[in-house]
Amino acid sequence: MTMSLQELSDRMEIQDVVVAYAYALDRGQLDELDRVFTADAVEERSYLQRTAGLDSRRVKLASGRRHAEPCI
Repeated sequence: MTMSLQELSDRMEIQDVVVAYAYALDRGQLDELDRVFTADAVEERSYLQRTAGLDSRRVKLASGRRHAEPCI
């Protein structure tokens, strides 16, 4: 599969966002999610309720991490 420079660049940008998301969650740095999601983003997962907006996401993630320490 041959990819154009634009396709490679797009993939790298997506990868950067995924890494930033994982990094923020692993370290419990929920304010860093502002770099990952837009203010009106909606996140839906099978094991979480639907969240819309940055504040809603922070509250949900913080409540689930009350007893958890950052991974690193």
